[in-house]
Amino acid sequence: MMRFSRLALGLMAALVATPALAIDIDGKVNADEWQGATHVTDFKQVQPETLADAKYRTEAWYLPTPKGMAVGIRNYQPAEVKRTRTKSRRDEGGQYDRNNVFIDFDGNGVQAYEFTVSIANGLSDGVITGENQFREDWDGDVQHATSETDEYWDMEILIPWHVATMNKAKDGKRTIGVYFDRVIGATGERFAAPGISFNRTPFTSSFRKAEIPSYSQSLFAVTPYATALYDNIRNSGHYKAGADIYWKPSGQFQLSATVNPDFGQVESDGIVINFSADETFYGDKRPFFTENQGIYDFSLLNDNSQLFYTRRVGGRSDDGSGPAEIDAAAKINGAIGKLNYGVFAAQERGDGGRSYQALRTMYAMPTQTWGAMLTHVDRPFLDRDAFVYAVDHKWKPNDALSVNSTVAVSDIDDSGSSTRGNSVTSYLTWNPSKEWSHQLLGMYFDRDFDPNDMGYLGRNNLKWGHVQSRRTWSNFAQGSTVTSVNLSGRLFMGENMDGLRLNGGVRVQASGSLRDGGEYYSQYEHNLPRFDDRLTRGGHSLKMPGRDKINVEISGGRHGKWQPRIGVFAAGDALMGNDGWYWSAWTGAKYYFNDRVNLDVGVSVDDSPDALIWDHGNQVGRYRMRTAVVGSTFNWDMSARSDLRIKLEAVGLKAAGREWIDVLPNGGYAALPGGPESFRLNQMGFQLRYRYELAPLSNLYVVYGRGGYSQFNDESNDHWSMLRDSRRLHNDEQLVVKVSYRFSN
Repeated sequence: MMRFSRLALGLMAALVATPALAIDIDGKVNADEWQGATHVTDFKQVQPETLADAKYRTEAWYLPTPKGMAVGIRNYQPAEVKRTRTKSRRDEGGQYDRNNVFIDFDGNGVQAYEFTVSIANGLSDGVITGENQFREDWDGDVQHATSETDEYWDMEILIPWHVATMNKAKDGKRTIGVYFDRVIGATGERFAAPGISFNRTPFTSSFRKAEIPSYSQSLFAVTPYATALYDNIRNSGHYKAGADIYWKPSGQFQLSATVNPDFGQVESDGIVINFSADETFYGDKRPFFTENQGIYDFSLLNDNSQLFYTRRVGGRSDDGSGPAEIDAAAKINGAIGKLNYGVFAAQERGDGGRSYQALRTMYAMPTQTWGAMLTHVDRPFLDRDAFVYAVDHKWKPNDALSVNSTVAVSDIDDSGSSTRGNSVTSYLTWNPSKEWSHQLLGMYFDRDFDPNDMGYLGRNNLKWGHVQSRRTWSNFAQGSTVTSVNLSGRLFMGENMDGLRLNGGVRVQASGSLRDGGEYYSQYEHNLPRFDDRLTRGGHSLKMPGRDKINVEISGGRHGKWQPRIGVFAAGDALMGNDGWYWSAWTGAKYYFNDRVNLDVGVSVDDSPDALIWDHGNQVGRYRMRTAVVGSTFNWDMSARSDLRIKLEAVGLKAAGREWIDVLPNGGYAALPGGPESFRLNQMGFQLRYRYELAPLSNLYVVYGRGGYSQFNDESNDHWSMLRDSRRLHNDEQLVVKVSYRFSN
């Protein structure tokens, strides 16, 4: 009896000592529930970046529990400060009141997870790599809720441990990094603890460190799906089924697999008309390729460059038969001690299919992080075998200085011919104070470096360098329209391996935030004379004159039911330089019928007096090209679990042929007899999408899509007639019904 009594008392004591088990994620921060939690009150203003104490009292609590990391935030807000309660769909940004919770589960700054909850209980989440590079295409399974009183509004969230792989704990303890902030939608002001801004690097490395008990949480989830597609143009139906599988037995290991994955038409890409030699970059929303994908991020610094571009997998087949079907794909993410790793493999179907493999490792030390990546693509239809080997390194000796570098080698066997290329990139960032930031960057990609079998690189054959300094002002008077100013200057120069200058000059930028929560951006750039070595697709390089560029953009805050935006851009055009100016102007607005229904409309027009379009060999056409684009998106958040989106985009383009030119070996050009034929084209895309959330990460989609394209060898119609005519384009019309349901332990 005595032994039983002691056991009962022990159990009661354990329950009293773990109040987190009693936390109910109901959006009400109850003091009794959060006893024993770490209490954070030192919020600072980071937008604008004054680092003064938060204007409005903000308190956060965080408490590790066996079920996950629980976070509660209380946001005091006086009645005279408007609360913006716009309902948002998942991962939809906007100007509304919200809390952000960032957690680095390893505490080393390599990767962090972002969870944003709006005052209307909307959720956005994503992954942060490279200190401040955000990817919003990851979706985690979390609990969250909000509530309001006249004095404040509360947010609570529970983040399960299984959302991320983690390094193994030591002696039952784990060191993590945490960052919390709140945003006032009406003004754009942001208050954060600790007082750091994601506009600067380092960011994730500067999170507040906390030692917590190490909890382990397993997950086994299967998400089967079924898709039915009816093609109204071809009077045919198509049915498909498959499944995604996730198994995470511990914090140090996760297996993700997909069988017969669906890459169906529930998300639409925007219309892009591209006459250049540069490939268009698209993001990814396919669930398998967004689940814990951050470990595979390996940027080469050049715009969207990366060694693993997920849109390659399931892209156009090598035999030209259309998008490749994928039999299966799998990836393993895990940690061994302080070493994080990821292994990926995928196999496409058919003669034109490819096989993909990738291996990624990262090892973090107090002031350094080392990483390596290997990718391999076998393309049997093309008799091509492509490897890329790469190493990256981050050195952060103190809070002000960081250096990031990469070395990569591509090794390709193409029909028995072997080619090896190299690249080296490095950039140094020095932030001596909150007002000043400096950057030095260098990139080298030789002419044989080619990571594009699995990765994305806009161009190789490039040597590039720039030096940049930025000064920030934040202490503006309360009545000022502007709340912050970032003024930067950059000197840059780039050339190819033949020593031809590809670009060079000076750039001055001014950007910042406005009192109404909006933002502004302006830029002046002077370019030296340069060569375009890609226009003729491997032929002669064309010499271009120097030119100037001017750009101004304003995205206003919300005023009543309206939120406007406007922008203009002008630059000296192609061979005419500053004697012929390309210009573009755009405007638009978002109209809020109420907090759940809004309409976003926009229109843009541009005029290029000297557009260059390659024809063949060294022959290039010069055109006077005018383009008009209209677009609209209607959003209706019908309930907490369903939403409707209607999206329309139409493009009208007219190109008047001026002359043919032949690009000469010395970079000059000679006019050829005759001239290119004028043409016009229309393109239209329309999508109506309904989504109903059956359960977390489980959805029913009903999607109707229609689109079309037409091109004629004349330019007789005006733009607005062309845009009106685009509604009759009817090359594609489909109805898709997709259902997926996640079963998990």
